Amino acid sequence: MVEFYGKVSDAVARLAERLRRRYYALWLAALALLCAVVAVAAGIQSGVRGFLVPLVAALLLAGVAAALYFLPVKKAKGELVLRVTADADKLTVVQYLPGREIRRTRPLGRVRRVYRTRYCYFVLFSDIGSAVVCERSLLKKGTFERWEALFGKKLKEKEPFGA
Repeated sequence: MVEFYGKVSDAVARLAERLRRRYYALWLAALALLCAVVAVAAGIQSGVRGFLVPLVAALLLAGVAAALYFLPVKKAKGELVLRVTADADKLTVVQYLPGREIRRTRPLGRVRRVYRTRYCYFVLFSDIGSAVVCERSLLKKGTFERWEALFGKKLKEKEPFGA
């Protein structure tokens, strides 16, 4: 069993939020590109009227994507205290909030990718909104080798982009 437990540092929390934002920004940029292609096709097919609506949608999506990608991440308001335990077949995440705790258990087979940086591991499931951050300095039980062996080929290196 491998366990990470403790308060996630502000730098790692900002890194995780930046990774989430950039993920959403890339999807919005792809959608903006699709709208631009639709705008060109509509412009060829029906002239200016069919061209304007998809073009405006593409520009708005591109603007939101650029804002998500480039705007700085602000400091988190509260502290993030997590306990992440992993054994052979499941990953359990307990988030400690004032007065309560939230517990989620997911099978390791549902993990799509694990990003490794110098500071943390970022475990991605089917959507990035349910991703889990495990700060390397919070390892309490087990070893990094055992943790990485749980994920095999799903483990990828990720540059921490300004953290």
